[in-house]
Amino acid sequence: MRLHFSLTENTQTVPFDYQHFLIGAFHKWMGWNEIHDEISLYSLSWLQGGKMVKDGFNFPNGARWFVSFWDEEIGKQLIMNA
Repeated sequence: MRLHFSLTENTQTVPFDYQHFLIGAFHKWMGWNEIHDEISLYSLSWLQGGKMVKDGFNFPNGARWFVSFWDEEIGKQLIMNA
């Protein structure tokens, strides 16, 4: 299962090392679960559609982000909690 997210344009520069913010949002949406300390049978993409600027990225037309799951039930859990 793959979930696609369309995000609005940013209001401040997104730093180059933003990936941990996406991981944090993902785990926040998942709530307490056993997958946090298990083998990752899910995949989080990088943000797509950005333009590099001096200190990071800008997404003037918004960004695209997707999350893929091997187990469809985990994807459904994310949908219910987000």
